Amino acid sequence: MIPPRFERAGGLTESERILADIADRSFLSLWTYPNPYKERNRELTDLIVVFGDDVLLFSDKAGAYPDSGDPVLDWSRYYRSAIAASAQQLRTAENWIRRFPDRVYLDVLCELPLPVALPPANRLRIHRICVAPAATEAARARGGQTGLAIVPGIAGDERPYAVGQVAGCQGWVHVFDEDTMGVVLPALSTAADFIAYLRAKEDLIAADGLESAPSEKDLLAVYLRNERGFPAVGRPLVVPEGSWDALATHPQFRAAQALNRRGDLWDRLIERVTAAVVQREAVVGDDIEMDQFERIIRHMAAEDRFDRRVLSGAILDRARRAVGGSIGSILPSQADPALSYVLLIKDHDIREPYATYREARRAEALLRVQAAAVALPGKAVLIGLALDAANDRGGSEDFIYLEAGAATADERAAWARMREDLGYFIEGRVEQNRVVEDEYPELG
Repeated sequence: MIPPRFERAGGLTESERILADIADRSFLSLWTYPNPYKERNRELTDLIVVFGDDVLLFSDKAGAYPDSGDPVLDWSRYYRSAIAASAQQLRTAENWIRRFPDRVYLDVLCELPLPVALPPANRLRIHRICVAPAATEAARARGGQTGLAIVPGIAGDERPYAVGQVAGCQGWVHVFDEDTMGVVLPALSTAADFIAYLRAKEDLIAADGLESAPSEKDLLAVYLRNERGFPAVGRPLVVPEGSWDALATHPQFRAAQALNRRGDLWDRLIERVTAAVVQREAVVGDDIEMDQFERIIRHMAAEDRFDRRVLSGAILDRARRAVGGSIGSILPSQADPALSYVLLIKDHDIREPYATYREARRAEALLRVQAAAVALPGKAVLIGLALDAANDRGGSEDFIYLEAGAATADERAAWARMREDLGYFIEGRVEQNRVVEDEYPELG
């Protein structure tokens, strides 16, 4: 049996395994790597996420919270053992990545390099995340807070149950307690959503725009209510306590969260093709290099949760309508205006061998992608998705990637002739549907 291209670790401790599982669901497996190593028997950090130019470094310190009876002393001890120690690990990991970007490994023997390339130094954006699970209960029971407060104007362990600047770190260190991890990542459940929030928060703090927030989730609530940004109020922002609870119980927000689960279809498509490539089980294209595949599939993973919801809804609608026939569609990308998806959904006639049907479906999908390149001359990249109609017989997926911007004049001329002959995406012969959907639906 041919071995997989690589195998990932799964977290060395229970807390790290929980973190890895949450990160997998949010960022997807191709971009999430627990317990990477820098040298033999020397771990780099607890988890790394590499997504384009953004690198997320997580350090998880799961030790128990001290209980001496002195709340100030206990906080100081916990801060040193969990938050300051994490910051030191993150600082060391960041320095290593900047100096040796090609020396990050998946295994303790440092024989398997990270399969996703780190960005060059001039584009690298590092986000430092300390996970301090035990702080949640201490902040609630001893401090009367909903979680760790964020106060950029303080440093170190200056104020119990509050985090500000961490000594020795260039840039901001995000400190997430257990409650934060259970709220923020599910609410920002894609790499695009989470990274956008971290960057907005870092920019706000760097501009002295935040005075305080009672907790990370309260700050997140302000960001989400303000159309995924922070309000320009003319003075440092003071986040009201209870902001998250007010948002989380709002009927429109809850309805949006329920609708967002529809976007899991997009996640499953990415994960299924990724698993096929990693396990060397792809029917076509098994010879693709891992770094090339990652760059291609990252286009799909760059869609945020709302856009995945819309795209998944379009696929599900067409899969139902295609029963007994076929439907070809072009779906725009919201993440990249130079990208469109070309969808082909066909129903398999069980009288025909499935392999024969799939080969024909894949060939038609390629022709439709080429025709779409002519119909949409401004698109630099087209991704074809060939799927089965909705039925109870299982199914398969084929993906086609075309860099239309690199096509020659002769290729485009041939595609144009084919498009006319087959009638694919010809003006006047296609049905155009404009989909308008609000992220937070109006409730009747």
